[in-house]
Amino acid sequence: LYIAAGSVGLRVPINALADRFGRRRLWLLVALLYALVDLVAPFVWGSYPLLCAYAVLAGGFTGGLNSLMVALAPEVSTPEHMAHA
Repeated sequence: LYIAAGSVGLRVPINALADRFGRRRLWLLVALLYALVDLVAPFVWGSYPLLCAYAVLAGGFTGGLNSLMVALAPEVSTPEHMAHA
């Protein structure tokens, strides 16, 4: 539930920031933030509120990365490759 809430809740703000600052740059930033969140994952298992916050952030960052990749694919692919996708 928390992962889904994070995914739904952060997709729009992440994509709005991508329109403003660039998709590639924001994709890298979100990927780095997701990596940082995953690095602290082993330390949150003992606390339910921290685990919920982790789930919201992890879901939000993965949902944001998914949306960014869908929008970024036409920018980094050639028309020949897009026809086969």
